[in-house]
Amino acid sequence: MRTPADSKCVTATELATLVSDLESVKCEPWHVRRYLLDLKPPANGAFGRTRLYTADDLCLVRLAVRLEREGLSAWVVRAVLANHAGEIVRAWRSGTASVLAVHGVRGKLIAETDSTRVPTGTTVVPLQPIRRDVSTAIARIRRHNPTIQLFNRRLSVRDVLSEASETRQTW
Repeated sequence: MRTPADSKCVTATELATLVSDLESVKCEPWHVRRYLLDLKPPANGAFGRTRLYTADDLCLVRLAVRLEREGLSAWVVRAVLANHAGEIVRAWRSGTASVLAVHGVRGKLIAETDSTRVPTGTTVVPLQPIRRDVSTAIARIRRHNPTIQLFNRRLSVRDVLSEASETRQTW
């Protein structure tokens, strides 16, 4: 499971705010949880704890928003993300120019040069533009708000990450 970097993690509310700013669409914390539920199921005993999300999670939510904007249903978006999240994250990290092509309920990562040879009715979304501006947006929100609300207190991100279990990413 991914471990958030020192200051590269956000809460669901902050992630929704970032998606709203970057994608110019209204995004609520429940949208974030809905899109990422199949990828990051709640840990046992994690009820009432703050879940932390990484830059990769922000990119996956941005991709989900773009897929819905292209006309795909939320169910199809969740299915495609659940089945291809690992491949998508690897493509972002490698920096290869690739696109996600969704036909029906099936998704496939293909090279950007091959995106013109897809069947009719296929939704094609380029992956590299989604990764753009993510780290600066997270850094901006961390500068503006260097603490995370946990129950009735606020802690610095560094303190939260040092106390949180690495396998759960909740506090």
